[in-house]
Amino acid sequence: MAIYVFKNPGGDSDKYITESLLLDKVSRYGWSYEENLDLKVLKDKPNSKCTPAELEAWQKAGFLLKIQPGDWIVHVNIPEYGKCIAGKVKGNYYFDLKSEFGDFANCFQLENVIEFDRNAPAISPYISRRLKLMGSHWQIYNEKEFEESIARVRENGGSADYSVDKSALGLQRDFAQNELSRITELIHKNYPGKDLERLALQLIEKIPNVENVKDNGSGWKTDYGADLIITFNSGIPDLNFGQQKSVIVQVKSFEGTHDDRTCVDQLRTAYNKFHNELDNIAAEILFTTGNPTGGLQSAIDELSKELDIPVSIIGGGDVAKLFLKYGIDMITE
Repeated sequence: MAIYVFKNPGGDSDKYITESLLLDKVSRYGWSYEENLDLKVLKDKPNSKCTPAELEAWQKAGFLLKIQPGDWIVHVNIPEYGKCIAGKVKGNYYFDLKSEFGDFANCFQLENVIEFDRNAPAISPYISRRLKLMGSHWQIYNEKEFEESIARVRENGGSADYSVDKSALGLQRDFAQNELSRITELIHKNYPGKDLERLALQLIEKIPNVENVKDNGSGWKTDYGADLIITFNSGIPDLNFGQQKSVIVQVKSFEGTHDDRTCVDQLRTAYNKFHNELDNIAAEILFTTGNPTGGLQSAIDELSKELDIPVSIIGGGDVAKLFLKYGIDMITE
């Protein structure tokens, strides 16, 4: 896959290019103002037999024949300054000179066409910078970061928000995607089995409003699926309106993905065992060093509906976030 970026031609041409992209899903490029400037024909024509216009057209636009289906084309400053329209190339190059306009006959059919602002928070700082003008055309060579940016635009929108620090946001995203998972891997390595329960207890104890964290046993037959039991304070103590509630935590040491759903049955068992013994069970938590699959998340959501209490997952990178917030002193002292 390659990513090609085209500069806007300017003037009335911008409207023509915009309408072609949004209405017909066709990308158009210039240096094609005569019927004899079809690049497929010029490709096989000797220079000695080319007119000056043909030689210039080949020099300026011949690169278009390198574009293949599956590549991306991005038009910058279309439909206006700072905006972009992008699409994935669906078919091969073709020549289509519209007599009413008289240029921009170098064409590609597109799919997945999307409009966005290059300064949108969804666009990574690197890609945003590469969408600033760098000539009549150029390429972006970081395909992964480009496609991740486009995916975020589809999910979160592509409008600019200048109140957002894009550099900080980009750092957060990169850290979340790369470093958090690595930290969780190191936690899994150094806190195997029962030691992971001990770490989870130490971290949760530091969370505000947590009154107590109880290690509830050392095995399925003794803890009934409740590895830890949290007691926390709620209400408004200063107005003599306070209440203690409980949260059941199931701790699982997993490497890689976590799709094993026996933990869901164990959380159900824990609730049935303790809901009459504990003060007001407010929630249950699965704490896992694995990366939860969609199937596991769906099973947890179903359990939440069944028990009529919140049941959530702290898994994968979320374990690292909790460690960085409440356990960083373990590695900095």
